[in-house]
Amino acid sequence: MLQSPIATLDQIEWYLENRLLEKFPGAFLLSAGNLCRQIVEQILFILAFYCGLPRQKYMKPNYQLKMAHEVFSALCEGSPGSKKTYLAVARQKGSRIRKFARFPRSLNKWRKEFNEPSHFKNQAANSNVRESHIRDFVKKVRPLFDESAAYLIIAAVNELKSGGKIKANLSADAANVPGVETKIVVTPRDLILKDGRLALRAIPNVPIQVVPDDREVPYRWSSRIVLVQHSKGLSIRSQLVAEDGQPINLTNMATVLASLGRTPTGRKRVEHRLRKLGVRVAKNANASEASNLSVSGRLFHAFDPKEQNREMVVGFRSDSTGERFEETITLNADQWKEFDALTSNEERQMYLRNLPQAKEAFGRAARRAAASQQARNSNSSDHS
Repeated sequence: MLQSPIATLDQIEWYLENRLLEKFPGAFLLSAGNLCRQIVEQILFILAFYCGLPRQKYMKPNYQLKMAHEVFSALCEGSPGSKKTYLAVARQKGSRIRKFARFPRSLNKWRKEFNEPSHFKNQAANSNVRESHIRDFVKKVRPLFDESAAYLIIAAVNELKSGGKIKANLSADAANVPGVETKIVVTPRDLILKDGRLALRAIPNVPIQVVPDDREVPYRWSSRIVLVQHSKGLSIRSQLVAEDGQPINLTNMATVLASLGRTPTGRKRVEHRLRKLGVRVAKNANASEASNLSVSGRLFHAFDPKEQNREMVVGFRSDSTGERFEETITLNADQWKEFDALTSNEERQMYLRNLPQAKEAFGRAARRAAASQQARNSNSSDHS
């Protein structure tokens, strides 16, 4: 099933062009007919998988494809919740799938022509497959396949054999390139401290197994992406998701924590992990005055286990522009203990205003704000 359709078509043409090399009459013709049937089965498999046909209608429990007439009949059935057949649904799945579903009559004709049980047929009897049938088939089918066509099958088989842990997909651009995507589950346990900052631990690489193109695909695998030797151009992507299956927003650490804590249980686990790391997540009241020094937004106070220090962002917001000017200060262990013992935002802001390092930070922020205001005034003068 995973053999390249282009290589198969090349082999078919070689059989037809070298019939003088046959050891007995008709040997190459029968072989070419069998390969034509294989390509018809590959087309039926592509259509069945990507149009959403239920697996039991085209695959046996042992992952073998059902008989061609069974698969074709199932494709001609109506799709649940729609008045369209599965073949009609396939024509809406992008340019790469659409081209295989455009000729249902020809597909059924080829299914009948190449359904000859050559291994059990009396060689003295006339064959149903003619060389003209094969040449006509190759002429019409070859334009349907390019180098990426085999990846449609590779991606589909990965999804089926992995039980859905690996997903097949098609790019949304005009090329409609086939690919596979894996989901890596991130939990609060993956939160770590790196250089005194909250971070995610390194995510392990997705294992990939390359199968020689002359070997059978391994019967069992769950999380490995299986590729056929000499494959190139297949899109491989990984997506980080939380335990609820939703994607992790990697914009910044705040959005990562929000993604991990979407549910009440998730929030509790995140808070537990942060406490274990010695990291505090604080909320504060919004500053309404320019001179009001405050802890801004949701902050992550990074804990350095060597120096027992914690970093905090302080600053103020301009009433006129809404711009925030922030500076980072470091609290020693005693200062952090006193700060942490305070219960209200007002008490904490008053405590910060009296810290020498906070006063210095406020001065730096004020100078930046003045420079910013001066630059705006200068620009206004130039325009006037």
